[in-house]
Amino acid sequence: SDLYRRRRELERALGETKASHAVSIKETAARDATYRLASAVIEGLREATGELVAKRAAAIGPSLDRIYARVDPHPGFKSVQLVSRVWNKRGRLDTEIRDSVKGLHSTAPHVVLSSSQLNALALSVFLALNLGVSRPPLEAVLLDDPIQSLDDVNLLGVMDLLRRYKARRQLVVSTHDRRFASLLQRKLRPATPTGSLALVRLVEWTRSGPILQQATIRSADSPWRIVRQGGS
Repeated sequence: SDLYRRRRELERALGETKASHAVSIKETAARDATYRLASAVIEGLREATGELVAKRAAAIGPSLDRIYARVDPHPGFKSVQLVSRVWNKRGRLDTEIRDSVKGLHSTAPHVVLSSSQLNALALSVFLALNLGVSRPPLEAVLLDDPIQSLDDVNLLGVMDLLRRYKARRQLVVSTHDRRFASLLQRKLRPATPTGSLALVRLVEWTRSGPILQQATIRSADSPWRIVRQGGS
């Protein structure tokens, strides 16, 4: 009777093991199906994201090219575009500069351009991305000391660029360079009676906080000025 009881227990344990194994097989199959579905969804999202980024890059491209051409930092690489690609299953957005005359292009601008030219390129990309937003939550461009590493030629190109786009965005520019601040004051002076230019100068720091000087510059009474040169 002991052997019979032992056999019954083993048969019952075997049945439970088989039932548990069957449940495990079903769960494993369900998990495999979920994994395959999730992988397909992720791959679809990756492809959709890549297509969306490529479309946005193509839409911003003409504006970026115009902005970069206005600064014109390099004598050969006069064109730029944003290139979307997938590398190691991850999306990348590269800045590609082009020399259409010699048929050259590079997605590593830091190898080709100087620090001044790189700064002008970075500013161009930043402005193009900002202006590419049709309805931004804040219609403003904030630039913290944008003249770093800029030479005089590229600085004039940046000033012309800022003056051109100040009507589309409110510009907030900070700088520690007095000459650049004076140039900004002259070049960004409002051309219409409704426009204004606010100047905030940090005079000094005290224990109570910073001391600031503020002034508001309006448009000139007349857009023309007569300059007399020579004797009486």
